[in-house]
Amino acid sequence: MIALVTGASGFIGSHLVDRLRAGGTEVRVVTRPLPPPPAFEQSPLWEGVTHVFHLAARTRAPDAAAFHAANVQYTARLLAGARAQRQMPHVVFVSSLAAGGGAAGPTRPRTEADTDAPVGVYGRSKHAAEQLVRQCEGIRWTIVRPPAVYGPRDRDFLALFRQLRWPLHLRVTPGWHALTLAHVDDVVSALVTVAQHPAAVGRVYGLGGADCRWDALYEAVQRALWATAPGTPADVRRRSRLVQVPDVLVTGAAHVGGLWGRVTGRVPLASPDKVLLGRMPWWLSSGEQLAHDTGWRPIVGLDDGLRATAAWYRTQGWL
Repeated sequence: MIALVTGASGFIGSHLVDRLRAGGTEVRVVTRPLPPPPAFEQSPLWEGVTHVFHLAARTRAPDAAAFHAANVQYTARLLAGARAQRQMPHVVFVSSLAAGGGAAGPTRPRTEADTDAPVGVYGRSKHAAEQLVRQCEGIRWTIVRPPAVYGPRDRDFLALFRQLRWPLHLRVTPGWHALTLAHVDDVVSALVTVAQHPAAVGRVYGLGGADCRWDALYEAVQRALWATAPGTPADVRRRSRLVQVPDVLVTGAAHVGGLWGRVTGRVPLASPDKVLLGRMPWWLSSGEQLAHDTGWRPIVGLDDGLRATAAWYRTQGWL
């Protein structure tokens, strides 16, 4: 395998590159911005490439146009490059659960049989990019929709770990909401699996993991912090108290953040799109179809994964 990887400097992408190289794969990295046509299509980067792993994307942007440029137009350019090759590579496109939508209920994770209902501007942009992949003539493709991903090097969940070190912490998501959490090692394993398995060609897959309510997740992160903290149990087992942020304040902050983003071009911490994603009560995903087709299953338990993540944060001085 010779792999071309976009988003290689990102959280999941950096782990994927490490895994591929450890297995003896030659990895070539695509950086932004892409050269104008036809320089990119004719680049030596493509010589002998058998697989493209497309992870580059924006999960936060000031407006819909920025999401479209980063997630749709960039994908179109990459596919044009793949199609220009004499031996067209297998494209593994890393999408998002937001492109499919949330689950129907707390005991009914989203499956591949469910009708797509993209959530938010981000979800719609990833869904539009998926359609480009599916409609790309001559290309062998596989689309993977990870749920929430955590693990070493991740900065999104880092904020939660940091909050729970303090006497008080804020929560904007109701505790009864639930999500599927996938450890980055399991996600990378799934990407390598679909790249190598013939049954995965032309398929869209959700990924499974640990299904967890938000209140249980906060408890699990607190345990991970206790387990990895220096000092005696009496020193470290101080429980952070919850302050639930009223929904009206969340909505107000989102509107202010959205206006700020449009005026300044900067990505706000709170935005209408982020609030829309957060209001979906069940971000639950099933990996059973992928398990049936390829044998892949997640193996990292939530408590073990959170402890390893907390330990890594501490080692790097992030906590």
